[in-house]
Amino acid sequence: MPVRKGYMIREDTGERLEFQYNPTFLEDEKTAEYENTNVPGANFPHSEFAGGGDWKFKFSLRFIANGMKYDTSKAVVWLRQLPYAVRHPDGTVAPPKVLLAIGGLIVRCKVTKVTVHYLRWAPALRPVDLQVDLEMKHWPDVMPPKPAPPSKAKPKAVPVVEKITVQKQSTRSPYLDRLRQ
Repeated sequence: MPVRKGYMIREDTGERLEFQYNPTFLEDEKTAEYENTNVPGANFPHSEFAGGGDWKFKFSLRFIANGMKYDTSKAVVWLRQLPYAVRHPDGTVAPPKVLLAIGGLIVRCKVTKVTVHYLRWAPALRPVDLQVDLEMKHWPDVMPPKPAPPSKAKPKAVPVVEKITVQKQSTRSPYLDRLRQ
């Protein structure tokens, strides 16, 4: 059975980059945000969950030119353009989203950092051996709903009681009268 290779697909153009070699490591990090409130006299602050943080991925790709069979520069140029903003059809300007697939992990991401390490050169100064470090953040399929704007409707009027009349009732009880007889 052949080894499955990881790949990335750029969503706006449909271009696909299949990895020459699968990453040797994948760092998968998810954070949560907490707000601390100091309580006078307490030994520790009170912590409350404020919201979910980013889901981040870090990994390295290796590209090695095997004669003229594999051009490392095309892969590097393709990866290097991912953190740059482009104008989308809806008029927004943002870096393109990519689909990352490594093993069973298939996630929509935005690339936040690309670092290229040139490890070896050919005599004609063509890069032969490259390592590309990538950092990405998960791009959720469904964005959380925005909070509703405050209502401009007037609050309902609460009825005001102007006068309370209390009638004095007899303290005599028919039940007690029968017991007394």
